[in-house]
Amino acid sequence: MAVAVEEHWFHKYYRVLVADDGDAYLVSIDVYRRGWDWGVDDEICIGEKNTCILYNRISREELRRELGGLAEHIYEAYRVGLRVGSRLETINIRARIKRKPGPGELEKLFYAAWRLAGCRARREEALGDEKGSI
Repeated sequence: MAVAVEEHWFHKYYRVLVADDGDAYLVSIDVYRRGWDWGVDDEICIGEKNTCILYNRISREELRRELGGLAEHIYEAYRVGLRVGSRLETINIRARIKRKPGPGELEKLFYAAWRLAGCRARREEALGDEKGSI
């Protein structure tokens, strides 16, 4: 069965993907920052644990602080990172949401994801041509 995926761009280089998974909506938000400042709740590695995807569950309190009432519609959310050798990066925020988020909620999720990743996204009009300087 094919899964329909919607792509929503809020910045020149960063987007939000929304997929209907039947009983919930999966929302994947692109972020990027060097480093990883959280514990690891789960990891998936290849090779000799030299390359790993890292997962950190975001607490209900953090979700409420960043998203207010929208947090009540989220089943779970994770920070996602990469470890390649000694290099660590935070690359994504993922959430399972009870209902399909509207356009305003997607924008709210996008900007909150950057704060949950430990940095801040500037509004698109302030971005200019500085790739990666979000």
